[in-house]
Amino acid sequence: MCINILIHTITNQFIFLSDGDEATCYFFGYLGIACALVFANLGAAYGTAKSAVGISSLAVIDSSKIFQGLIPIIMAGILGIYGVIIAVIANSQIK
Repeated sequence: MCINILIHTITNQFIFLSDGDEATCYFFGYLGIACALVFANLGAAYGTAKSAVGISSLAVIDSSKIFQGLIPIIMAGILGIYGVIIAVIANSQIK
């Protein structure tokens, strides 16, 4: 019962947004772009920090495997670039 009411409320909200003010649509579009940039780059920064701690401990344990430990840092950088790409694609779709 509660789920049906929630779905009905959400669908009415979407109908309101599509029929409503055009500035509201722009606001939520650019809010999504900002979220894509912020959360992707926060995740990349967190992944880089955790990987740096891991590489530091790996250097103490076995210094010959340091280059293998760089892979998570590279992947975290790719995550940040992915957020920028999604933001650019979303920005080009806003009319």
